[in-house]
Amino acid sequence: KPYSRARPAVTSTHGDADSRADASASVGAEDSAAAAFSTRTVGVLLAVFAGSTAGVNAVPYDIWVANEMQPGETPLHFLFSTAVGIYGTSTLIFLLNGVVAAILKKQPEDAPPPLASVIRGAYLSGFMWAVGEVGQLIAIQNLGMAEGYVFCAIGPVMLSAVISAVVFKEIKGKQNTAAFCLALGLQAAGVILLILGS
Repeated sequence: KPYSRARPAVTSTHGDADSRADASASVGAEDSAAAAFSTRTVGVLLAVFAGSTAGVNAVPYDIWVANEMQPGETPLHFLFSTAVGIYGTSTLIFLLNGVVAAILKKQPEDAPPPLASVIRGAYLSGFMWAVGEVGQLIAIQNLGMAEGYVFCAIGPVMLSAVISAVVFKEIKGKQNTAAFCLALGLQAAGVILLILGS
C-alpha cells in the first residue's frame, strides 16, 4: 500500500514537469514571435522613412537650378555643400558613437574599436557616391527633375538588384524569383513610359 500511494505522486510530478515545459516553450515561442514582429515593424518604418527622405533629396538642387543658379556655375557648386554636409554629419555620428561607448564603458565585444578597413571602405563608398551624384545632378539639370531623378534613382536599384540575384544568388525559390522579375518588369515599364512621355 505505501508503494501504491507513492506511485501516483511520482506520475503526477512528471505530468506537472511536462506541463511546465510545454508552458515555457509556448511562452518562449510567443516572445520570439513578438520580437520578430517588432523587428519587422521597425524595419518597415525605417525603410519608409529612408525612402521618403531619399525621394526629396534632389528637390533643393532643382530649386537652386531654377532660381539661384548663376551663369558659369555648374552642379559641382551645389555638390560641394551637399558632400561636406554629409561628411560632417557622418563624422559627428561616428564620434558620438565612440563617446557614448566610452562613457557607458561598454565591453570590447559591445563596442569594438573601428577597423581601418571599415573606415577605408566608408570613405571609398562615399567617394563613389559623390561621383554618381555628379552624374545625377548633371542629368537633372539637362533632363529636368521628372526624368533625370527617376532615371538616376531606378537605374542603380535595378543594377544592384540584378547583381544580388545573379552574382550573389540572394533570390531563391520560384515564388521569390517571380516576384523579383515582376518588380524589375514594372520598373522597366515605368522608365519606358517616362521616356515615351518625354
